[in-house]
Amino acid sequence: MKDVIQFILVSDVTRARYLRRVMAEKKTAVGVVVGTFTSLLSHVKDAYLVSDINTEWDKQFHEALGSHNAFWSESYQVAPDETSSIIKQALINLVTALPVSSDFELENTDQLSLRPKEHIKDLSQLYHSLNNTLGDDYELLRQCIQDDNQKTLRQLHIHIDSSVNKLTLWQQLLVNKINSDSSKEEHPDYSQYIQSVCIQSGATALSALESQLFDHVSHTCDLDESIQFIGLRDFMEEADVAAGMVQEILKQHDELSERDIGLLIPDDFEYALAVEDACIRAGLSLSGFTSDSWRRDLAHEALFHFLYCRQKPAPLMALSVCLSSALMPWSREEGAHLAQQVMDGDFKLKPFSGATDRQRSMLKLIKEGDDTSASLQLALRDFVGLLDDHEQFSEHLHQARKTVDILCGLLEGVSDIPWKLLQRAATPKYIRNASEAEYTLEGVTVWRENQNPWRHVRHLLVLGFSEGHYPTSTGTSSVFSLDDMAQLKQHCGFEMITSDDVLTHRRAVFKQQLSCVSDFISFLIPRRNPAGDAQAPSDSLVFMTPIFGSLDNKILELDANLDREHIRYLAHAAEAMPTHPRTIESGNLQFKQNLLHLRTDDEGNPKPESPSGLETMMVSPLAWMLRRLGVESKSWAPEEFDVLIQGTLAHYVFEKLFNPESGLPDKETIDTQSKVILDEGILQYAPYLRGSQWQIERANLLSGIMKAAHAWALMLDSLNAEVLGCEQWLKGRFANIAIHGQADAIIKLADGQLIMVDYKRSSSKSREPRMAKAYDSQAYLYIAMLNSKESINQDNEALYKHFEKSDTPGIVYYMLNDQTALSDFANTQTATVAGWDFVSKDVSSHAIDLIRSRLDEIKAGTIMLNRDGDEQFFDKEAGIKPYALSDSPLIPIFTLENNVEEVE
Repeated sequence: MKDVIQFILVSDVTRARYLRRVMAEKKTAVGVVVGTFTSLLSHVKDAYLVSDINTEWDKQFHEALGSHNAFWSESYQVAPDETSSIIKQALINLVTALPVSSDFELENTDQLSLRPKEHIKDLSQLYHSLNNTLGDDYELLRQCIQDDNQKTLRQLHIHIDSSVNKLTLWQQLLVNKINSDSSKEEHPDYSQYIQSVCIQSGATALSALESQLFDHVSHTCDLDESIQFIGLRDFMEEADVAAGMVQEILKQHDELSERDIGLLIPDDFEYALAVEDACIRAGLSLSGFTSDSWRRDLAHEALFHFLYCRQKPAPLMALSVCLSSALMPWSREEGAHLAQQVMDGDFKLKPFSGATDRQRSMLKLIKEGDDTSASLQLALRDFVGLLDDHEQFSEHLHQARKTVDILCGLLEGVSDIPWKLLQRAATPKYIRNASEAEYTLEGVTVWRENQNPWRHVRHLLVLGFSEGHYPTSTGTSSVFSLDDMAQLKQHCGFEMITSDDVLTHRRAVFKQQLSCVSDFISFLIPRRNPAGDAQAPSDSLVFMTPIFGSLDNKILELDANLDREHIRYLAHAAEAMPTHPRTIESGNLQFKQNLLHLRTDDEGNPKPESPSGLETMMVSPLAWMLRRLGVESKSWAPEEFDVLIQGTLAHYVFEKLFNPESGLPDKETIDTQSKVILDEGILQYAPYLRGSQWQIERANLLSGIMKAAHAWALMLDSLNAEVLGCEQWLKGRFANIAIHGQADAIIKLADGQLIMVDYKRSSSKSREPRMAKAYDSQAYLYIAMLNSKESINQDNEALYKHFEKSDTPGIVYYMLNDQTALSDFANTQTATVAGWDFVSKDVSSHAIDLIRSRLDEIKAGTIMLNRDGDEQFFDKEAGIKPYALSDSPLIPIFTLENNVEEVE
């Protein structure tokens, strides 16, 4: 018998650890191996001298799965990875439920219902297309079962532990063969070790639970102090309460150590994080605990979004995410800056100062696009070669190269680029990092749901005792229902493991866990799931009712004062005197320095302010300061067809149509050139609008621009006006500060009168109120720049000569949405022009006075905070939409109540 390895087959590694310890203590472990089925296969391969089987079965399986027109085809197109996993498991379950010699030519399939019959037919065809093979491990299993060679390097004899679930037919055939090949002599009896034994004795509630749960109840028992049920809010509160209870148990029982206390937790990511965090804060060490974390799939993230970048027009978010990837050949800060530029509407992707050749090449790759599979293959190879090759990213780079090989394989021999297929192949996934558990002698004992206990404890806290846990829900098969499986067994001879078999096994594991506790168990019941939705207790609570009677009124709720007093080992916070909350002192911000110096030029002088910036200052000085500091809200959002981009594109078209060089455009010019110019503007300012999904928006925008252009051309022609300048950069001084800006257009009437024009992509009803109430400032400030004459240069010298011969320039806002010109200027010519509306001679005085006041405050270092009524004042009294109040979430936080006294 010394040449025969006695192999005890167990369900998991924790059960193996438990049995090894028990047998070592009994000194009966010599010549005995305890392991799982995976470990058994390794021993069988060595004993039967089976060579490694290395095939490309997984690749062949995916190719075959996509080529079949079967019941899974539509699902595979939508969710290939999920569908592949389900079909693979269904195929394996079917094949391993028949003898290994079966070629899947089934009889009596005509007696099956339509659903299982069709599914069997499709899976049979899939199996035949794979040459009647499964994955490498299953082919090894097949080879061992079919090997008739009785000569083995070493004999094995297998003892099946009680923790093992029902074996598949192939697994059972292997066990039978190995045991028949081993020595015919009598083998040792290990039944005393491999049977699940309840260690509890006596007449306690815990003893009754361990012996009768899920079984026939022979006698009832009152719930005593050996068991308690606690209702809590959620898993976070569970973890905190459990850590406190461990501390309290150790405090009340000097004879106990941390190893005598156990935590049984669900195999969920949330519980792992919560328990680890709570125990670290409580100063508790853990033994047998697997620390979970999620690692980003950086390789697939970069490739997935790079594919979108090459498929023009590229979405904003794809460009930004790709540019800010940790794998890019530039720093995180540079990547964030490039990404924010894109989100702010700058698509030029200009190399930053000091950019290397590698960085320039990467920017060029991201900016370009592909029309052929050959160019995309080259781009993918170049892309992965330009990624950051730092050692910390070596694993991600290896994965990126593997995926690029797959993508290039999909591109071989195709004319049209299969973008959807490529994107599916590069779809990123969160990668779960589970550290190896450390089984130390000391430390709180940690068990996982559905894993056998690995040592005894005296006190156990069961966390997550809610629906779907203890035991874990088995779910239902998407391929075969329980009725389908019954038909397959009855008519076709399949010996399949059903969900009922799995449920029975999981109940046995839970009962074994309870059986390793000697003194006390607390069941912690979270009333809400991680999403905050209400949930019921575990279904196992129903099976406890025959033992203890109704338990509904025996669950102690942590939120109830009376129940809280009866919870054993509940940690209570030390009493403390209440303290009054800190008094909030509100008032304007005082910095005691000239805040215009927040931005200075190389000589230390404040940089010029713009008309739009001064309008922001007028509405909210805090919003102005946040912009100057560069800390305004920088949100990322998918591309939109908002008023900002519409205005930018409309301005671009008007700039090209109405300029001094070409003169006033006629109807034919507007009709033929507007679309060409708009397409140029879209390519420069919003390339994503070239996508087919924006065609209606493009058409509507073009129609509106052309309508506005025709009306504007007619107005200018009626006035015999001449365009002197467009998009004219001006600079000057106002209130003793430097200002600059870009005027949309400057026109001259027949009598020499100059008009400052500002195009607005809105209607007159949004601009006229502020002009009528004298709260308009922008056009006035442009005139102030003209008056200062600081912009004179050789390019615009002629413009200023016109200005010297003219009266004070007038102001016109041309509203593109309703083709109305709102002006502070009128004469006999304008009175006869349809759409030219005179508002008032004074459209700016109140706005200019308020801006001057704001500038005085800011020069003194004071930021006047907004008041509760400011939004209504600017909207109703001043006619200004106060968009600046939404610039940052800090603005409403620091908005003062009207009745708050300012603190100096």
